[in-house]
Amino acid sequence: FLLADPDGAHRAEWNDADWERVTLPHTPRIEALVCGKDAPQWQGVCWYRKRFFVPASASNRVAILRFEGAMNAAQIWVNGQRAGAFMGGYLPYVMEISRLLRPGDTNLVAIRLDNRDNPLTGPKPLTDLDFNLYGGLYRGASLTFKDPLHITDPILADRVASGGLFVTFPFVTRTAAVVRVQTHLRNAGDTSRVFTLRTTLLNPAGKAVVSEVSPGELAAGSEREWVHELRVSQPRLWSPANPNLYRVRVELLDGDRLVDEQQAR
Repeated sequence: FLLADPDGAHRAEWNDADWERVTLPHTPRIEALVCGKDAPQWQGVCWYRKRFFVPASASNRVAILRFEGAMNAAQIWVNGQRAGAFMGGYLPYVMEISRLLRPGDTNLVAIRLDNRDNPLTGPKPLTDLDFNLYGGLYRGASLTFKDPLHITDPILADRVASGGLFVTFPFVTRTAAVVRVQTHLRNAGDTSRVFTLRTTLLNPAGKAVVSEVSPGELAAGSEREWVHELRVSQPRLWSPANPNLYRVRVELLDGDRLVDEQQAR
């Protein structure tokens, strides 16, 4: 981590030996325990760099980089190549970086963050507020490798009422309910894939209540939604007095091999 804005800090050969070592979540500067417009509040540019080894076995995987919270205007590079940019730090940002990684070698992610006043992200200039947007990677960051056939990330899919798992409840009473689970799948490979999709509803104790299984096939480079409607008798409804919480588990299988799995509450 570096609290400065040097030119070229995105390059892989940049010497960051004297940068501060930090863990996430992190903010560039801890503010004094005071409130109001007169409180000292930092705004500016900072950099983060992370090196990591990617095994050669990841060469046929889909690599998804996710930032849970990065304030406020972000620019990202992978191995010195520009990977993306986004504005606003309150929502996650997700990108696929498969083409930029070097499997079997050490890789570098560099990110430049700027939390200065910005007319696009607002809400107002700092001088008009009684709070600060702070800065830095103030939530976690992760890199996930997926099979070319996988359940999509809803943010990366960027589809209306779709992407990943989309769960709705078209019918609910004290005696019966319907849980509609829409799963968005993508085949990023270069061959057609045959699979089995299994959707299971788990009760508050973690026991399977009902399950539905469907075979499927997805052509190379395509994506599609599959819908399972799970019918539940005598559902244990949620209330403040009885906060019953069911879980939906979706499993994507290639033969007997579990390819991907996601859960939703």
